[in-house]
Amino acid sequence: MTTPGGYKVEPIGQFEWKITGPDGKSTRIWGDPHVDEGDGGKWDFKKNSTFVLGDGTRINVTTAPWGNNGMTVTQGLEIISGNDRVTVSGIDKGKGVIGQITQDGYAHSNSFRGDVFVMGRETDDWSHQGREIIGSNNGGDSFKLGNQLPVGNPYPWRDETNPVEMIRNFDSDMYRNWNQNWRPNRFGCNPYYEDKNSQNDFRADRYDCNRHQNQLRRAFRAFAELFRVFERLTNLNDRMYAMRNRTMYA
Repeated sequence: MTTPGGYKVEPIGQFEWKITGPDGKSTRIWGDPHVDEGDGGKWDFKKNSTFVLGDGTRINVTTAPWGNNGMTVTQGLEIISGNDRVTVSGIDKGKGVIGQITQDGYAHSNSFRGDVFVMGRETDDWSHQGREIIGSNNGGDSFKLGNQLPVGNPYPWRDETNPVEMIRNFDSDMYRNWNQNWRPNRFGCNPYYEDKNSQNDFRADRYDCNRHQNQLRRAFRAFAELFRVFERLTNLNDRMYAMRNRTMYA
């Protein structure tokens, strides 16, 4: 399961699941439950808890008793991103069963209670009550906290401070760094606009990036025209509003 921000949440095995971020770093949760951060940090939790990812996705973790020493293990996950919601059940019995995505995330977003752990700017850093978790006490009954930990940035592109460089990179990514030998699927054809049943020149032997680029250019021109229409409608609305006000006060 991959979130809109590029975080991958995957059940690994009994009692075990993992979060891998777009930064390439990860956090592993296993056992009763231990949290192993990719940078070497280790701590435990015991009660039902929520992990908040850098893009705002919430992972609600339900725990279940295990053994006779008061410990718990992960029983299931509820992953909520916007109105999308999916559950993973039975992690205490095996790898877990991933359910279907449902459109009721908002209805469940405030119904879960427990400790809350918020991701920092890296996928292997976590905070509780705004301070970095550096350990735990008595198997996760409470937490050892360090300094304040800034939360993750759900919009990393906003860190671009040079708009000219950002546009140049966009242009390079979209139009220049194309590979003629790229095979977007096992047939080697372009799935976006080539159709062997239409009048398009269906080329199953290789990917035609020139045609793909031209199609993208036409699509962006259509978007530009759409925004120009929106601008004209907005101007028309402003003029009508001004005329209505003059009529009222005449």
